[in-house]
Amino acid sequence: MAAAPRIEDSMTSTSVRRVAAAALAISLLAAACSGDDAAPETTRAAAQTTSAIQFDPITAIGGLTDDQLFDVIDTLDDDDYFDLLDAAGTDDIEDILFERDPEVLAELIDRLDESVIDDILGGSVDSGPTPTSTPQPTETTAVLSGGPVDPDIRRVRTGPLDDGGTIAVTVEEGDISFMAFAMAGFDDLVFVTEVISPSGVDVGDAMGLEYGELSNYGVAAFYTPLTDDVDLETGDYTVSFETTGRIHESGAIVRSGDPDGAQAIDVVFWMTTNEVYDNAALEASFRDAGNELLNPHGITVGQITFVEPTPPQIAEHSFIDLSENDPTEAGLRGLCRDMVDEIGVTRSLFFAIVDSFDEEADYITEGVAAGIPGAVLLPGSGTSCVTAMAAADPDDPDRDLLDRATTVWHEAGHLLGLYHTSESTGDLFDLIPDTPECDIEEYDADGDGEIFSDECPDGGNFMFHDTDGLEMSADQAWQIRRHPLLYPTGQGS
Repeated sequence: MAAAPRIEDSMTSTSVRRVAAAALAISLLAAACSGDDAAPETTRAAAQTTSAIQFDPITAIGGLTDDQLFDVIDTLDDDDYFDLLDAAGTDDIEDILFERDPEVLAELIDRLDESVIDDILGGSVDSGPTPTSTPQPTETTAVLSGGPVDPDIRRVRTGPLDDGGTIAVTVEEGDISFMAFAMAGFDDLVFVTEVISPSGVDVGDAMGLEYGELSNYGVAAFYTPLTDDVDLETGDYTVSFETTGRIHESGAIVRSGDPDGAQAIDVVFWMTTNEVYDNAALEASFRDAGNELLNPHGITVGQITFVEPTPPQIAEHSFIDLSENDPTEAGLRGLCRDMVDEIGVTRSLFFAIVDSFDEEADYITEGVAAGIPGAVLLPGSGTSCVTAMAAADPDDPDRDLLDRATTVWHEAGHLLGLYHTSESTGDLFDLIPDTPECDIEEYDADGDGEIFSDECPDGGNFMFHDTDGLEMSADQAWQIRRHPLLYPTGQGS
């Protein structure tokens, strides 16, 4: 077996890995919206981009992609354009695209020609999604736009929170998990500060989580349940957030259904790399590794799609800075955000392939995860993907992307909410009851002050800090099977 990879993951504020993806969404959306029965076969991910755009103009505009929203703003004359910037308190249109402030969107609507608004409500802006029959938002709970419309997914919008605040997430009979989130400006830190169950249980404390670690730049998320030790109660959970800026969007993704039936997970690759690969060989490698990991637990790898970015996108994202020169990892976060903007919000794992990571370290980083958990299924989210290095390892030239499927599935585990079973220090462990702990006092056989896979009882587990293993415990599978990116295979693709 090749030398075990060194895998960099989330540390204090969960690491953010980004991807930008293009051609797939626009071409497939155009085919979907045209009603052409001869449209090419698409992944479940691509098909899901015809999402829950509401008939309310503000919600509809808020659910447009950045490119679509820019095209809408571009219909304004110069006076209205600069008046809109004044109303938003900015001189940069990018701020409007990212913030999606409802008050600014209302200002925009006031200035738009009626025909443009009709196009938005009719779903014809830049081949954008067609409105569905999703119910109108109520006064207390709105439905998030820009995401998959599946019978087992409920998308709740609770709106802006200024510099922080508390949202309520209602868990109903039949619900099996939820992911609460709060989104602020790109460079603002967002913190999850408290989660209280309907019966008054401090959920983070009960699960052994440190709230101080549940933070990220741009968007932070909280996912529960992590283990069956803490029940998912029916009723209202309260989730509190703080930020260094302003929270302009918050809400939750709630999943329902039977977590024990056959399930699948789809994958989209965004190939922001100058390396050239045979996609069929890559798909086989990643599918085989994923199925070896997941099949024993009733989960399969569904459809895999490769997206080829434009040359400018490759130039922007092929090298990602992980050094001290980019302490907030803005390059990674920009990559993930661009991927969501280009592909759309889809019920798929987002894998971004880059040339390499520019870092100042004595080891090679093969892959990184956007967050633990990632804030998935959200427009504009920068914590919604994982990245992997395409270039060969200078210290092991025979090891390239085809050998890194285990690394990428490890990073996917982080995105789905799993931590390392044991850290290299041998004194930090995950929250999962049935994964062994590799205590450095007991297992550091060579006395070098670190523990590695060949020394540890959990060394073969796919979430060990440094491994090519593909073992998953029953309790790890229990958590993953409830995640909103997985879907029951009876729903079809």
